[in-house]
Amino acid sequence: MSEIPAPLQYIIKTCEQAASQGTALDDLNEYFVKARMVVQAKKSGFERFSWGIVWSEKVCELLGQLNVELDSQAVALRDLEGAVENRDFYAVDKAGRDLRYSAEEAAKLEDMLMSTVSRQAAVSPYPVFDKLIKAAQNVLKQNISPKVLSAFMVPAVNFTVRLRAAVKRFGLFYGESSLWECAGRVVSSIEAGMGAFDRFLRTGQEKCLKDGIRILTSSTVTMFTVVADMGILAENERKYAKHYLTEELFRARECGLEGEDLKALWLAVESSLQLELSQVQTLVNHPLGTLCGVHKKELIAVLNLVNATVKHGLEDGLQALDLAGFDKLLVNLDKLIQNDLTKVNIEFRMASGAPNFEELLIAVGLAADNKIDIEAFRVILQGVADNIAEVAAGLNNNAGSLDPEQWSQLSVCIDAQMQGCQALEAACASHNVEELRKAWHL
Repeated sequence: MSEIPAPLQYIIKTCEQAASQGTALDDLNEYFVKARMVVQAKKSGFERFSWGIVWSEKVCELLGQLNVELDSQAVALRDLEGAVENRDFYAVDKAGRDLRYSAEEAAKLEDMLMSTVSRQAAVSPYPVFDKLIKAAQNVLKQNISPKVLSAFMVPAVNFTVRLRAAVKRFGLFYGESSLWECAGRVVSSIEAGMGAFDRFLRTGQEKCLKDGIRILTSSTVTMFTVVADMGILAENERKYAKHYLTEELFRARECGLEGEDLKALWLAVESSLQLELSQVQTLVNHPLGTLCGVHKKELIAVLNLVNATVKHGLEDGLQALDLAGFDKLLVNLDKLIQNDLTKVNIEFRMASGAPNFEELLIAVGLAADNKIDIEAFRVILQGVADNIAEVAAGLNNNAGSLDPEQWSQLSVCIDAQMQGCQALEAACASHNVEELRKAWHL
């Protein structure tokens, strides 16, 4: 398994010792800063890894799970820092355990991600180029007609234009960086590869197709790395806005970007906002949305304001926009999304691994939205109740071999679970969301 970063390891170990031995926690403060930097660096790294990614759905799913665990680590570190400051050893123990769980889970997910990626063998990190190159390889093998290649050329050409526009903007915003010249040369190489494909379609010369595959494969892989470096530099040079998209808009207004260059920037902004759009749709339609108190109306409202601002900017130009207000909108949208995703993830983790409880959780979420028939809910609930009764019977049969205090604690837990099942059925029948939430947590 991938190793847990050293600062996190030290914090986790210290929390475990503090919980069992009451040891001092003063020396943790310097490690909090290092741990936050490690978590943020990993998060940024995986975000760059997913830029224009061509990986399978499984890889995208693993990236999403990793992102959630890294967010959980950040929350645990924040809670832990507060607990240390307040000398609350119970809270220290809880936050330390949360941090250990997330760190271990992230390490497992990272291993799974790297294993999955190594098996996929994508030839280009950008989807449009990967599909084009693979189509060209199939043309060479005579698996498909050369005419099919034309269909993959159109999105690749459009994406090449966008890359060129992004490099041009980078030169305007950060022209003193040597990265600009490097990025320009790589884009020119990509354009040369696209030109070779175009010549093949016009002349049918197989050499042009082979040249295009070779040039496009190497240049797009290089471009992916260069774009990542450009993103890091832009992040370090940020001075106008908290959100990276508004930073570009501020710089565009400062240098008087206009015409097709400005239009290309707005298209890039729209494209980047697709992630937020998909996350909002996921949260709004999530079966646990109501149960977890997801801010559905607020998410939709903020997203609508963001989309309206983009439309306003496209129609009326940068000068007419309140970019500071737009920056706050984007930051608030990201915060809402991350907070609600964390809530849903925590709820899932509460039920993780418990027999029948994961299925019951989904049923409770659907009941909160009034999207499950009461009889279907009762069937699922009965399965859980039967399982609890089975555990209770086993506990009673082995009462003599258990420590009396342990037996008493387990009995209290089982009684609470049975009460929770009864309360869930009543709450579902009355469609009372607050009672459903209380009963589920019980």
